[in-house]
Amino acid sequence: MDRQKNTDKFYRTNLDGDAEIFCESGEIVTRIDASVYPVGSALSARYDHPQGITLTIEDAETLGIVKEDTMKTKIEEDKMVINSAGKELDFAAAVALMDDDLREELHNTIAPCTDQEFLTAYEGKHSEKFGECWELAKKNPVW
Repeated sequence: MDRQKNTDKFYRTNLDGDAEIFCESGEIVTRIDASVYPVGSALSARYDHPQGITLTIEDAETLGIVKEDTMKTKIEEDKMVINSAGKELDFAAAVALMDDDLREELHNTIAPCTDQEFLTAYEGKHSEKFGECWELAKKNPVW
């Protein structure tokens, strides 16, 4: 297996105890230039996996991919988050535009969590409560 440093990637442990691979922007990784096979796949990670790549934790760490909570990303340092449409947002500004009751309910339910996890959860709960996409979850949000 290739033993390169993948400092632009991190993993999250899924419910099966495997490593789901993400790039530092928070998007799923669909291809890795390494001689490794994703869990449950007969195709090497060198091929495109549109649903994302899941590796064993051992394989991920052998490739130099670190667990999410040990990686300091630009997004965390700048307090920026990525909405579900891939748009970068200032987290503090986004919080100011959240529904107060829903924000507090969610905070009481999932905190402590990262800003990114909170934004992602809020987007889903907003759609459930109001029956429409939250404005800041859109590709070109109007502030």
